[in-house]
Amino acid sequence: MNVLKFRYESVSIRGILIIYVCILPLLASCVRHDAKAMPCDVSIVRLDSIVRNVDTEEVGVLDNEYGKVLNRLRYLMTGDTLLSTDGFVRSYASSQAVRVFGPDVRRILPDLSEEERQIGIAFGHLAAMDSTLILPDKIYGVVTPYSQSVMLIDSIIFVGLNHYLGADYAGYEGFENYKRIRKVPQRMAYDVVEALVRSRYPYGVPYDKATALSRMQYEGAILYVMKHCFPGITYQELLGYSDSEMTWAEDNERRIWQELAGRELLYSTDPSVSAKLVNPSANTNIINPSAPGMTGRYVGYRIVEKYVENHPEIHLTELLRPAFYSSAETLKNSGYRP
Repeated sequence: MNVLKFRYESVSIRGILIIYVCILPLLASCVRHDAKAMPCDVSIVRLDSIVRNVDTEEVGVLDNEYGKVLNRLRYLMTGDTLLSTDGFVRSYASSQAVRVFGPDVRRILPDLSEEERQIGIAFGHLAAMDSTLILPDKIYGVVTPYSQSVMLIDSIIFVGLNHYLGADYAGYEGFENYKRIRKVPQRMAYDVVEALVRSRYPYGVPYDKATALSRMQYEGAILYVMKHCFPGITYQELLGYSDSEMTWAEDNERRIWQELAGRELLYSTDPSVSAKLVNPSANTNIINPSAPGMTGRYVGYRIVEKYVENHPEIHLTELLRPAFYSSAETLKNSGYRP
């Protein structure tokens, strides 16, 4: 099985688990052959409720309808390929995660029609952007004990609904603000689409040649495509920045750039430098203790934004290819001069 490590920051009961994402074409019904974006019909199947409510005699029916999905969920949850569907359903329904979060998931998220609508719009834009990308018409909502909020395996997308219960949810009290601010229902659609885009277009620079700049430009390209998929959204919303964080980044953009260039961070091949610049965190201390987390993503977006302004003929898929984001010419030709 070809796999890609894909990690999301979110609620964890048993600690952080690495979920492996299969980079296989996602199979289903939403295909566009022209450049016009048309919303897709997408439904979020409430597997959390279906599994919880199933009676013993109905497991066979459940297996017939959701056999492949349950097999993949079983693999993600247990890694046990020998456990029967009946055994897994019983174990999952009585698990600590379901018992702790299940009632609140049903209470806080009784209806996901708005999330389905947003995902459908975004999928329509993705289909128009990349005619080779075949998108799923069903996404499966679950309760998960893991730190990943979105999990992809084979042709299936699972969403951990217990990661979207609101920034003020009592179960998130121990989390830092930069994590809590992203744990809202509105981010569900963004996270699903981002996971899909990253699995389709993973960061493709060889380890020994990957620079902080190439990683920043890749993250900026992801944000730019995401902004295209959600018309009207701001990159503040995509980054999950508070108003004060966004204000600091905008007011200090020149200062940020001077730090990156002056301290020769841009062309560093130390992976820890890239991680400190783009990974979710309370701040980007490598630049300034006051700099919000993921400041490198913010700068990467600004570079890509300027590049597209000066090269409007470029196709969106080109932004997501190594030839674009790994090239030092991208920065030069962008005209980015904060």
